[in-house]
Amino acid sequence: MKKKMCFFLALGFLFLPLASQSTSPEEAKPSPIPAQISRYYDRYSFVSSFSTKQERNKLMACLKGQEIPVQPGYTRLKKILDLMKELQVQVQSIDPKMVVPPSPAVYIDYSGIVEIKSVSVSDDKATVHLTIHGLEPEASIWLISQYDQSGGDEEKLPSPEKRLDLARASTFRRAEIHAWARFKNGWKKSEVNLILLKN
Repeated sequence: MKKKMCFFLALGFLFLPLASQSTSPEEAKPSPIPAQISRYYDRYSFVSSFSTKQERNKLMACLKGQEIPVQPGYTRLKKILDLMKELQVQVQSIDPKMVVPPSPAVYIDYSGIVEIKSVSVSDDKATVHLTIHGLEPEASIWLISQYDQSGGDEEKLPSPEKRLDLARASTFRRAEIHAWARFKNGWKKSEVNLILLKN
């Protein structure tokens, strides 16, 4: 009996270093998200929060050179358009020769508030697993009214955490995986997203 006990204790000491290495704190920690990628998702969520789908569809024409007509909400829409332009620059378009007719603007589906689940980063590539929570029409209208009442002062707007809580109440959500690559001028996201069937 004593021999068997000694045998199992020896096995335990033999495999203990392997177990401790496989669960090291360095490996357990998630990869830090690069600031440029984090800003992309913050701005994406801002655009989705403070504009309607119909407004964004009209602004797509402005990405191709048209001017925003002066109308109620012009200041807000100008802010949204500026952010959409910044986001466009961060997306790596698919080969334009494959698209007929070619479009000067990549397509970004602003469909809700982003919740980042995990990030994996190497020297020149990054993979982001996320959930996009849709906004119910009532929540969208309320957020836009908050923007108009604040005069665009971001310190007075509902916080990103508050906006995410509003979106989590929606029945619409979609899980996606985004691929990023590092270039000389920074990180760029692939235009093509992997959409998971199960959230």
